Amino acid sequence: MPYSPIGSEHTTVGHVHDLVHSGMGQAYLAYCGQAERDRLLQWMQASLPEPALWPPVEQDIQHQLATTRRRGYGLRKGQGRGSSTTLAVPLAHGDRVLGVLSLTTFSALLTPERLRECVDQLDRTRQEICAAVDERLALG
Repeated sequence: MPYSPIGSEHTTVGHVHDLVHSGMGQAYLAYCGQAERDRLLQWMQASLPEPALWPPVEQDIQHQLATTRRRGYGLRKGQGRGSSTTLAVPLAHGDRVLGVLSLTTFSALLTPERLRECVDQLDRTRQEICAAVDERLALG
């Protein structure tokens, strides 16, 4: 929400999003190719101060990825008053994730019905974008 007068945070441009706990990171990591995922997991493992810490961290990551795939989208639920929640879907071409499309809104507004509406809209938009990419690439 770069210029929204009602936005709690006006932009996330330039922010680094956690690959496991952000909706955008979950969508990317859950749907990227295995080789890319392996590289990212190796990077995460190498960033730990102690190698013995990796097994429970990896188990948590695998659980998060399985949950994301089962749900069909990344989800970061905001906690507390005035918090925001992010939903995210991958933009893929073949087995490559080209990017992630996300929607962030106030957590209090996201009823189960509204959640389904938002996910459906994200999915329709994702399909349109991916179809346009496929069409453009087919033209050469």
